[in-house]
Amino acid sequence: MKRWSLGLYIALLVISVLIIYNSITELSLSEYGQPGSGLLPFLLAIILAALTLILLFTGEFKNGEG
Repeated sequence: MKRWSLGLYIALLVISVLIIYNSITELSLSEYGQPGSGLLPFLLAIILAALTLILLFTGEFKNGEG
């Protein structure tokens, strides 16, 4: 794995963690049984983190094979 791609993946993970933290603390995830203003950024940040982890692990294994 190239150094710049590892840095990019770490930056994306940090950004997604900051968005998740902000969605939980500053915005509300739900209000009286209805979705709040922080639900969509929370879900998108989880998806971003999951995709980044997938890219990180597949890139690491691909580098080991070839």
